[in-house]
Amino acid sequence: MASNRVDTFDLAVIGAGSGGLVAAIVAHKLGLKTALIEGRLFGGDCLNFGCVPSKSLIASSRAAALMRGANRFGIESIEPHFQWEGITARIAAIQDHIREHETASYFREMGLSVYEARATFVDPHTLEIGDERITAKKIVVATGSSPVVPPIDGLKEAGYITNEDVFTLKTQPQRLTVIGGGPIGVEMAQAFARLGTNVTLIESADCVLSREDDDMSAIVCEALKHDGVDLRMNCTAASVSVHNGEKRIRLECRPQHDEIAADEILVAVGRKPSLDGLKLDVAGIKHDRRGICVNKRMQTSVRHIYAVGDCAGGPMFTHAASLEASVAIRNIVLKLPAKVSYRAFGWCTYTEPELASVGFNEKRAQADEIDYSVAEAEFADNDRALCESSTVGKIKVLYQRGWRKKIIGAQIVGPHAGELIHEYVLAISRGMTIGQLAGPTHIYPTLSEINRRVAIDHLAESFFSDRTRRILRLLFRYRGAS
Repeated sequence: MASNRVDTFDLAVIGAGSGGLVAAIVAHKLGLKTALIEGRLFGGDCLNFGCVPSKSLIASSRAAALMRGANRFGIESIEPHFQWEGITARIAAIQDHIREHETASYFREMGLSVYEARATFVDPHTLEIGDERITAKKIVVATGSSPVVPPIDGLKEAGYITNEDVFTLKTQPQRLTVIGGGPIGVEMAQAFARLGTNVTLIESADCVLSREDDDMSAIVCEALKHDGVDLRMNCTAASVSVHNGEKRIRLECRPQHDEIAADEILVAVGRKPSLDGLKLDVAGIKHDRRGICVNKRMQTSVRHIYAVGDCAGGPMFTHAASLEASVAIRNIVLKLPAKVSYRAFGWCTYTEPELASVGFNEKRAQADEIDYSVAEAEFADNDRALCESSTVGKIKVLYQRGWRKKIIGAQIVGPHAGELIHEYVLAISRGMTIGQLAGPTHIYPTLSEINRRVAIDHLAESFFSDRTRRILRLLFRYRGAS
């Protein structure tokens, strides 16, 4: 039973993940009386179950891989020895360090009104939070997402883990089956394999990371195999059973069927918006299976209510939530007609090699019937990559055909691809051409030289042509090479 006390706010933010925190903190600093509501964990999925713990685990697994592959550098390779408890303790310590600035008490000291309970809509302006009610002129919903669990016969009874459990396992599984070949699935498969777990990855498509171009994801596939991951492509998990304490997964594959055993099953088939308990219909907020329906200003069907992040059905990335929150705040506070754009939006899968993308790849360009050309360069031709013994991968740049050759997309699979892709984020956001990318001199020797190399190699095809030589001989009466 709610109390009679009702506080009124300029803005109420439901959810203290990336999007919610950006919205609440910026609004507060701009002078709005702001309520921040979180019924679970501050910091959202990224801090607690996603980016931070996964990249911390990946860093540990990379160290193990370097020890095994030290002979590449003229150093004797050794088999790493470690305790699983030490790895999980390191992950927890990193999270705790970041969490110092993402706690309820921290935000209260900042001046926000913080509520540590789940919120429910009473009407379009009123929220019930535990035994309290508040009203707000504007509301931002930023409740994030949760793992999708497929309806596999026997899975629930046998037991499974998701990204919300994998980083706090008490013991390292000797045999791990990963269901799903998306970013989470491939990152965890490679990390656990490098740490000595026998990993099987099940994917219904021909290769992992199916949203990426096939030639790029194929390089990641080969890297996974090299690290010992047993890839079962064109397969689905039909059922799970337990025999003598052992989990057994029956696979339906093309063309044959199979059965595999596992100590743990990691489900990584996707995510769904977290909307349960909000009572969106009470407030008249339209939503569907993808999430809350929003326009480009991040407004819902109720004009004073906004939604950002995973719950809004857009790209499910931490930096997407931050982008969308900044757009929402510009509309709410500054009354600017800001709109979200993903034209220069990038992302990265943190396998080794990393696979990063921004803008169009060939799959999306062909689907949109865009007339494009491709320029490519290999890391095997990059001097720094050679020095680092890290030459697997390539860069692929898409640009519009015609005289301008404006860059519309880029994909990089290779060392530090997530860092290198930002040159193309800037290029696309500024409408640059591939010729402009060839101009600035890059420091030698660096991996980033590949960004200039791909442009120079492309331009060289036309610049050093027979036609150019004929024009120069005509204009300047050069004798010409013999």
